[in-house]
Amino acid sequence: MPQQNKFRTVGDELGELRKELLDLSLRNSLLNFRQLQGKGLEVGHPRPDLVFRLITKEEKPFGFRVADPYHDEPLEEGDNEFQTQLPKERLETRLLATYRAARTFIEEQGVNTLFLAFGMLRWRDEAEDEFYRAPLVLVPVELERNVRQPFTLSFNGEEIAENVSLIEKIKQEYGLRFPNLPNEDTDLLAYFAEVRGAIHSRDQWSIEADAIALGFFSFAKFLMYRDLDPVTWADGRILLNDPLLNALMGDAPFSDVPSPVNEGAHLDEALRNREPPLVDNADSTQMLALVDALAGRTMVIQGPPGTGKSQTIVNLISASVSAGKKVLFVSEKMAALKVVKHRLDQLGLGASCLELHSNKTKKRELIDELRKTAYGAQINMPGASGELALLGDHRDRLNAYCFVVNEPIGEAGETPASVYGKLLIAEESLENMDLSPIRFVDSLVWTAEDVARRRLLAE
Repeated sequence: MPQQNKFRTVGDELGELRKELLDLSLRNSLLNFRQLQGKGLEVGHPRPDLVFRLITKEEKPFGFRVADPYHDEPLEEGDNEFQTQLPKERLETRLLATYRAARTFIEEQGVNTLFLAFGMLRWRDEAEDEFYRAPLVLVPVELERNVRQPFTLSFNGEEIAENVSLIEKIKQEYGLRFPNLPNEDTDLLAYFAEVRGAIHSRDQWSIEADAIALGFFSFAKFLMYRDLDPVTWADGRILLNDPLLNALMGDAPFSDVPSPVNEGAHLDEALRNREPPLVDNADSTQMLALVDALAGRTMVIQGPPGTGKSQTIVNLISASVSAGKKVLFVSEKMAALKVVKHRLDQLGLGASCLELHSNKTKKRELIDELRKTAYGAQINMPGASGELALLGDHRDRLNAYCFVVNEPIGEAGETPASVYGKLLIAEESLENMDLSPIRFVDSLVWTAEDVARRRLLAE
């Protein structure tokens, strides 16, 4: 007997997907840090712990200085400059490349990947002779250009993180548990001391406490790996039993919610007095998509650029918020988020949105966004009710015209719309011929057979 396929659940699929998100190979710069070609750099300072406090707590910007043992004074403990061994031109070239790469990541993906790494774990596998370096504490930073000093580095306000990829690898492969990085008032040297205690059983492993490196690190996939672990959920049943996820990832069928509007129905008549509120233009197909989405139908809307997908999203967001619903709008490209947010801002609805991308994830920016939403002035449109009444009158007139031009004329089965279409074709083909107007007597009572016979004669 052939083996029956096992019923696939959301939990099964999530388990498989989580494995794909986890990169514990040496290709991961969080486990095997190496300076990139042309970008990033390692810097020096007498007091890394002081640098950490000045950048994160006092939010002081740091500059860069080329080390010159013959003419330059060595850095003092309180200097807010990093010292490098690179010549001035090479330093500026690397900083410029780093600056551009960081901006590109934010503009295209909405994610900051530029971090200042404090401390390195020097580790190796027992089966190998080569040592690797892995950063320990990662401070999200932004590199800025100004007139006085070409480049300055400052804390961007996002969350300071430990090396989650390293922590997971150490736990899975060596059975070691790293200490948690305190959320507030992090003592860098104390944290390094705790890490030393955690790795004391590993021969030749060590901590480079004075290492400071500016580089690009991405652990968004690992964070997804951790977030998708059912152990971390307060109530995993809510997610695992979600009907949409079970239809997408398991073997459960999609729920067949009927459309509120039957195919072929006249849209304005079917939606009279219950049409969704629109804040942007919408044609009939876009209106149907809005009606179906608000009714709870699951769908995929696709189309080439310029077909109105962004304005449909704007209408859907506003209509959902008007109905008391919540909307999560996710996009891989930051440009798509910007287009929709810009439209909502122009319409005066931007305060209803909370941006959670790029620099909008900073605590200060997040608080400002919440303040705008909580204390934003309500939009008043005096005279709107009167304009809406006039809009209804114009719509009724247009619909009446639409009905008339599509009603059959007499017994022939033709409509004004079809006759005008044929007339335009005839005028185009006979535009160079001087013909007297031809009048058809009693044409309104012609049957379809009469029309066919006369067409044959004309031909």
